Amino acid sequence: MSRFFSAIAPDRFAVPTKNRLYLVLSWIHAVIQERLRYVPTGWSQAYEFTEADAHHGLDVIDSLIEKACSAKQNVSPDKVPFAAIRATLCKGVFGGRVTVPADQVILDNLVNNVMLPNCYDVNFSFVQGDHKDALPRLPDSSSREDCLDWIESLPSYTSPTWIGLDASAEAVRAQMIANSVAKKYDSLRKQEE
Repeated sequence: MSRFFSAIAPDRFAVPTKNRLYLVLSWIHAVIQERLRYVPTGWSQAYEFTEADAHHGLDVIDSLIEKACSAKQNVSPDKVPFAAIRATLCKGVFGGRVTVPADQVILDNLVNNVMLPNCYDVNFSFVQGDHKDALPRLPDSSSREDCLDWIESLPSYTSPTWIGLDASAEAVRAQMIANSVAKKYDSLRKQEE
């Protein structure tokens, strides 16, 4: 999340309304990427999601806000075309890579649960379920610096529940890695025989 948000050109942060949406987009992108660690639990397959997808999402946000508000200055959050942003992210930007209907449902739920008008509320939580209280409060302002500080305040390790997976997903992933290593070891041993 930090890498993506830091890579956004500083001159894009002139409109506070957009800045908050950039923070939401960086969360969405981070969750999409993190779920790749848990294939086939996080996603059914290893999709080729990239930073370019998220940067395209920035362009979508800018374009749709400018089109809806016909202005480049700050706009009221109630004028943000959330439905259009969500649909474009789900169907075109990220959804264009998704080929399995169940994965599309996961993506749709992710985007539809965080790209909302109440994302401007400091008490809004990106995390659904019991662990949402562990998430730091969103910054009061949407300045680039405050958003970066908020991102840096996130713990270095988070439970899989933060990305919509069961708490046991980490144990399942560890078992899959162990099985893969054991299989490779057996294969190498057989080659030596």
